[in-house]
Amino acid sequence: MQKFFYDLFVSGKLIPYSICSQWPPQLAWVHIISASLIALAYYLIALTIVYFLRKRGDFPYRGILLLLSTLSVACGTIHILEVSTLWHPSYWLSGICLAIAAIILACTAVQLILLLPKALAFPSLAVETRKLESEIIHRQPAEAELRKSTEQYRTLVKNFPNGAVLLFDLDLRCTRAGGKGLTEVGLSKEQLEGKTIWETFPPETCAALEPNYRAALAGEATILELAYADCIYQIHTLPVKNEQGEIYAGIVIAQDITTRKRMEETLQESGQIFRATFNQATVGMAHMSLDGKWMLANPKLCEILGYTAAEILQLKFQNITHPDDIDIILEGIRQILAGKACNYLIETRYIRKDDSHAWVNLNLSLIRTATGEPKYFVVIIEDISSRKQAFAGMQKAKDDLENRVVQRTKELKHANEKLEYQLFERDRADKKLQDQAELLDLAHDAIVTLDLKNIITFWNRGAEEMYGWTKAEALGKEINTLLRTQFPKPQAKINEFLLQHGYWQGELIDSKKDGSSIAIASRWTVKRDLRGRPIEVLKINTDITERKKVQEALIASSIRLAAILDIASDAIISINQTQQITLFNQGAERIFGYNALEVLNQPLSLLLPERCASAHYQHIAEYSKSSGLARKMGERGKIFGRRKNGTEFPAEASISQLELEDEKIFTVILRDITEQVQTEEALRAANEKLTSWVNELEQRNSEIVLLAEMSDILQACLTIEEAHSAIARLVQPLFPDVSGAVFVISSSQTLVEAVATWGDETLDTHKLFTPNECWALRRGHSHFVSSDRGSLPCKHIHPDSSSSDFLCVPMMAQGEALGVLYLCSQHQGLFTEAKQQLAVTVAEHIALALANLKLHEALKQQSIRDSLTGLFNRRYLEESLEREIHRAARQNQSVGVIMLDVDHFKRFNDTFGHEAGDSVLRELGMFINKHVRGSDIACRYGGEEFTLILPEASLEITSQRAEQIREGVKHLNLLHRRQSLGCITLSLGVAVFPDHGTTGGAVIEAADAALYRAKQEGRDRVNVSR
Repeated sequence: MQKFFYDLFVSGKLIPYSICSQWPPQLAWVHIISASLIALAYYLIALTIVYFLRKRGDFPYRGILLLLSTLSVACGTIHILEVSTLWHPSYWLSGICLAIAAIILACTAVQLILLLPKALAFPSLAVETRKLESEIIHRQPAEAELRKSTEQYRTLVKNFPNGAVLLFDLDLRCTRAGGKGLTEVGLSKEQLEGKTIWETFPPETCAALEPNYRAALAGEATILELAYADCIYQIHTLPVKNEQGEIYAGIVIAQDITTRKRMEETLQESGQIFRATFNQATVGMAHMSLDGKWMLANPKLCEILGYTAAEILQLKFQNITHPDDIDIILEGIRQILAGKACNYLIETRYIRKDDSHAWVNLNLSLIRTATGEPKYFVVIIEDISSRKQAFAGMQKAKDDLENRVVQRTKELKHANEKLEYQLFERDRADKKLQDQAELLDLAHDAIVTLDLKNIITFWNRGAEEMYGWTKAEALGKEINTLLRTQFPKPQAKINEFLLQHGYWQGELIDSKKDGSSIAIASRWTVKRDLRGRPIEVLKINTDITERKKVQEALIASSIRLAAILDIASDAIISINQTQQITLFNQGAERIFGYNALEVLNQPLSLLLPERCASAHYQHIAEYSKSSGLARKMGERGKIFGRRKNGTEFPAEASISQLELEDEKIFTVILRDITEQVQTEEALRAANEKLTSWVNELEQRNSEIVLLAEMSDILQACLTIEEAHSAIARLVQPLFPDVSGAVFVISSSQTLVEAVATWGDETLDTHKLFTPNECWALRRGHSHFVSSDRGSLPCKHIHPDSSSSDFLCVPMMAQGEALGVLYLCSQHQGLFTEAKQQLAVTVAEHIALALANLKLHEALKQQSIRDSLTGLFNRRYLEESLEREIHRAARQNQSVGVIMLDVDHFKRFNDTFGHEAGDSVLRELGMFINKHVRGSDIACRYGGEEFTLILPEASLEITSQRAEQIREGVKHLNLLHRRQSLGCITLSLGVAVFPDHGTTGGAVIEAADAALYRAKQEGRDRVNVSR
């Protein structure tokens, strides 16, 4: 084979009859080399076309390219054969190849002629490039709108932490989902996103939701209440529009309103309870309009005044009030309406229908609307006529005695009378509380206390009798396991309600020791420690099994006895017309020493001394004969009672009569006043104690007012610095005689710095320290140090401090420590538990206010900043430019505007990718921020285009600044992933107000036109507007 090729190209073997035999060898080799190179070029063209067609299978003109490649192979072969025929003529082979090449060339020419119109119609690469650039520019606002919509959606989800937010397209397909409310109903983003409502929710839910979805896509906002997954949700559907106002999607905001619905049901039930209490109350109750007209009156008020309800509603309060008392009451009403008092309490005289006078204790309260406007008065009226008569006699005797000792001034007499009255009422209230405490000790209800794991820690005698387990058997047991309690709803929800509201009540089914079941009315209360943390649960269980069974039979009796049992601390005794006892309550058992079985159906004389029995019978007879309108209901007088042991005691009693068809029932309400007479000297001590409590209550009320004022002012602050400057003046009145400071943790979380101080300048603490130097920040709750307790002081407190007590309270918000409230005092005992709790509350309010301000400033910066470059966005540019132009116009100054654009920015995106392009924009934003004044405003106008606003800058200064920026940007070292991106250049346009426009938009357009001319003139230059 090697020999064949060698012989083929040996010049010594040229054929003798060939014309080439006459050529010199150099000329022959020129032909050989030229033909070989031409053949090689043809073969390479063919290979290139074939390679291109293999890589671009979608190319539309494959046929003609294949013909061209075949033509190239044929032409190359012809030139190879021409080299061969220099030695060995093979004209027939060359002729065949020439014929093939001619045929292919003719076909190619025909195809090229046919392809010419299509090729001319095929768009040029430059045109397509410009179209692509234009499309990118047009897409940028849409992308910005998409980013804006995304940020708005995230903000919306963040602002509804307990709800669910869904975004759906025109096909009702969910595109975005978020919010904690999803997990509460067992759904996730993956189950919702990309699916329609029919693929996610049950058919009945879809049928309810679809009309609201369609309405939102039609531009209508709707609200729907929907029950789903044992909860009630309020569904808001809203349309979402683009900048052109076209609806392209809808948004759904679902919020759990189960608790609110239940509260509404509770309020409705409370209204029913109020109506029952209103009608059965033992004191007069009424609603009065602002002009004094009665709007509503209960039966007791009708009974006191002798009018019917219809007659009272036709009167005003002036018609039934003694003329001497009207002005005083009107003054009290004016004080309430002016907001100087919450209620008004006074003793006054009412005129009954029979023109007799009734002394009453009048209590006025004002009901306001939700906006604070006065609506009507609630009036509580207690008949104290008998008490007044008794008190007047006692007061007269007392006045006679005091007049014999010393002559008092009229003012001192009045003060003493008022004091005695208050002491009398206080003793009466103490006696009532003592009686109620004794009743609680004898309660038949089961009283149980539990720890937070439902382990029984207390089991009273009522619980032993109710369930059958002794105290020793029950203590330490898990109550639900012991009693096998059946709850009306899941216990987890009951526990959640209990911890949130502090109480729960409802009906349960428990099991007794013998296995039988009983119905229980249970009331739960959470007990908390000083820091507000729950420590145990108190349960009071009442066996209502029998009540359930006989409830229907007891309705009539309950209505008749409701008013009597309201004052169960006194003895309540009912007798029939034959003077036989028909009702004897526990208060009567305690006072007389009899139990109910011993006295029922016995004559009333059993409870009276013999010397008083006849007079009492005569009084009952006279009272029974009185007419309905003239009955002296509620008239009081002193009598004597006789106990079971034969001893007598003074009592205060009232009698009332109830007519039931042909039967009359007399009810006597009796109170033992023996101790009242014996403890008269203790009234002054009780009054002093009451005064102390009142002073303490006033102090707490003052603290609440100051705390509310502090919270309002901090919430109204616009910046954190403004809040810091106000904290010292707001906190100091809450802690008089105490020095203190508010420390805030730096953003790096490494330093704690004082931002507000008051009192002693030294404060006995460092004003700059680390978080680890404060025990309160390390422990997460308040830390109190007292010199007499040997407590561990914080490291930031001076060792040689002169203060005795220190208190550090961490300021926590959303689980994050923001700083510490520091208080110190040179006097021991100022930091009581109440003051420490107040400090915790103040710290919570300050922390919440500072957290809200930080969030507000962060959101404000996000709304006006471009997230990529850190510069201001276009919206802030437009607002700032108009503001600066108005200010410049007032002060007769100029405002410079520079528009700049990155030259050939598309090259970075095409060559290095969009991430590299973003790196270029980010570095350029940092460069601009470093090279502008503090008063200048640098903004990203859009894409790679930026705008600078230079207040008080002339055209010359603005042009110089533009040149400085143009030259400085060339020295930027642009890197992306450790790869150099080369240098960039800028084209800049300069315009100045008012030379190039009198409005912000006109100046921007002038600068933009100058920028466009800079681009046309070759880029990398500054062009001033003409």
